[in-house]
Amino acid sequence: MPAESSGSSGPAAKADSSLPVVDLLGLPAEDTRLLEDAYKAAQADPSNPEKIGEVGILCQRFSKSTPAIQFLERAARLAPNEMKWQYYLAMALEDSYEFSRAVEAYRSAYRMDPDYPAVIVRLADLIREKDLNEAQVLYQKAASLSPKDPRVHFGLGECARLKKQNDEAIKHYQKALECAPKFARAHGALAKLLEAKGDRVNAGIHTDAEKQGREPPVVRDPLYIRMMSIGAQPEWLLDVAAQLIDVGEFDLAISVVSELRKYPRYLDQANKLLGRLHYFRQEMDLALKHFKDYLSQFSGDDENRQLYAQALLELKRYDEAAQQYKIILKNRPDDLDLLAQTGIVALLNHSSDAPNYFQQVIVRQRKHPGACVGLVAAYLLTDDFETAGKSYPNALRAFDSPEEYDCELIGKLLYVLGAWRADPLMPIEPGVFLKFADVLARGNYAQSAERYRDPLGTVAGAVERWGRKGDYAKAFQLIQHCIETDEGGVVRGAMSRVVQALHRQSAQAAQQFFRDNTKIADRDTSLANMLAWIRATSSEAALRQGAEALRLAMLADKATGHKNPEVLDTLAAAYAESGDFPRAVQIMQEVLSLKTTSASQGRMARFRERLALYEKKSAFRY
Repeated sequence: MPAESSGSSGPAAKADSSLPVVDLLGLPAEDTRLLEDAYKAAQADPSNPEKIGEVGILCQRFSKSTPAIQFLERAARLAPNEMKWQYYLAMALEDSYEFSRAVEAYRSAYRMDPDYPAVIVRLADLIREKDLNEAQVLYQKAASLSPKDPRVHFGLGECARLKKQNDEAIKHYQKALECAPKFARAHGALAKLLEAKGDRVNAGIHTDAEKQGREPPVVRDPLYIRMMSIGAQPEWLLDVAAQLIDVGEFDLAISVVSELRKYPRYLDQANKLLGRLHYFRQEMDLALKHFKDYLSQFSGDDENRQLYAQALLELKRYDEAAQQYKIILKNRPDDLDLLAQTGIVALLNHSSDAPNYFQQVIVRQRKHPGACVGLVAAYLLTDDFETAGKSYPNALRAFDSPEEYDCELIGKLLYVLGAWRADPLMPIEPGVFLKFADVLARGNYAQSAERYRDPLGTVAGAVERWGRKGDYAKAFQLIQHCIETDEGGVVRGAMSRVVQALHRQSAQAAQQFFRDNTKIADRDTSLANMLAWIRATSSEAALRQGAEALRLAMLADKATGHKNPEVLDTLAAAYAESGDFPRAVQIMQEVLSLKTTSASQGRMARFRERLALYEKKSAFRY
């Protein structure tokens, strides 16, 4: 490889003179090897933009700015329609203080892909001092594309500060810190404005935070992450991967961890991170593989063993999950939440030990919500209705109201009963709810009795209440427990109304909800069905998308073999939303002929109502 030093040997002597010269002086041996290998590949294929660009990226990574620009310019000429080479070139020019040329390169990249947020932010950063209004417009567009990127909100804060709109600037800096709590520059900027307002106490807090802070990861910039990952130190890869996981950018994190796996000493850490990543992406088989490899070396990591156990639960491998919880419990015998969760796993595993776990918790904390719900559930699931009735008044004390307790208990019962079904397509047998309702009615709990006579309606009502209160996490958690036991779209309908409420509160938040969940839905049948239902039936026109509803419903239908009545109901609704009413009618007629549909009167009634609508060429709306 050519070097600007006398006496160089090896690849330098035989270099292709048409390629730019790269000075290797001062580079560590590992970086030198990477550059030499990339250079040889470029020599062998000098018309390949990937090979040429790889050398430019490495030069940029290793602070060799002049050859970085030369190689990236060449890559951009070889692939004039590929945005990434203009983007990488712009960054190299910016690092060389060639700001005018950098702006032009960023503008070229922006023209090629006007929806890549990182390009927009970097362009806005460079032009902010000269054209504040254009920069602000660019930041606002980036915010619509990447609302969780702290750099976007920091940029908007800078624009407001330069316009002397200090209160507005403070709001944007605070938003940046919500997205990245350790963002050093945001702490520093906020400290100065608070100091100017005379709020020295909070200014001092942010000044201290600035000293301990750092730059956040580039959360929606896979091109930058790829560039920085090549030849990076494993400690950097670990740090950035952990940050990306924290902000939910799992795809980017996987690309970083893949680089980490190249270092044998860090293979265990890579397995841990990959286990977590695949778990969060709902890829449970892959999560199990990596967690198992990791825990074989670090058996005492209870936090990640618990995720391993949760993955086993998701795959309905209850016996193995129970074993993992028992291992964790040996290390943390005083963790009452863990003890209560172990009781739930015992219920799922048909273990007679379940009541014992809950009783151990209640002895130590009489009003523990999880144990109070779990103990009564354990009695009901063993047909001990009288003991359940006697335990009910004491259990209520752990909750603010009987309604809240009943919703939690019904959710747990639906979850366990759903897991116990021999045929997952059949409706839940209502006997346990009706018998307990009779016990409660005799004990003067008439309102509670009514809630148990309509368990799905009770859950749906609770989901909507949590949504109205703005506690979407609680609403979605309850839905997760009950969605597989839905009948006639009762829970799906509640979910649709919650997302509508979220949309009315913040259209941006609702769109972020879809962005966050759509990729997972490609691998999660229940979630795909849920999102398709919202896209097909929402009364908010902005939330409906017939084509997306149809895509997701078809995914769920394929995964369930065209046999699941709830999925087919969604598929019919998606066809109706897309204007294909004959197909919607045909699907609903198929649904009504299924044995699993006719087994539930409530399900049949709801499906017939929708069939009648489709026959009249009307779409269903919630």
